[in-house]
Amino acid sequence: MHPKLQMTDDERDAVLARNKTVRVATNGSAFPHNVPVGYRWVDGKLFFPSDERSQKIANIERDDRVCCIVDEGTAGDEYDSHRGVMIQGRASVYDEDEHPTVKHDALLEYLFDGDVQDAERYERVDRVVVEVNPENVVTWDFSKV
Repeated sequence: MHPKLQMTDDERDAVLARNKTVRVATNGSAFPHNVPVGYRWVDGKLFFPSDERSQKIANIERDDRVCCIVDEGTAGDEYDSHRGVMIQGRASVYDEDEHPTVKHDALLEYLFDGDVQDAERYERVDRVVVEVNPENVVTWDFSKV
């Protein structure tokens, strides 16, 4: 990314704090697999809840490399409203309460602002927490041009 478009760490953290949906790309068996999931950015790492039986978890267990995108602005918006963060890193999968600091239920509470909708649905799945440890982070903010 062009240096003039790069965000500062504080700007990056602000984008990651005000959004709650990330697109996570994993390496599937034949093709890349890309899905939107709710997330939380904590201490320089990205966390998201999942069902242990999902395709993304099967992919991560086979190949832990992931690429995650959080962006703002859509086609047709003013050009200077486009900004985003791409995180390339390694993912680790933890049972729902196994991670030392981030728990599955706490992630859901955060994502649903304390009012978890359809809570029974989340009780019927094999719940895990995924931690993404960034190895490369790219940011862009077109309001800087």
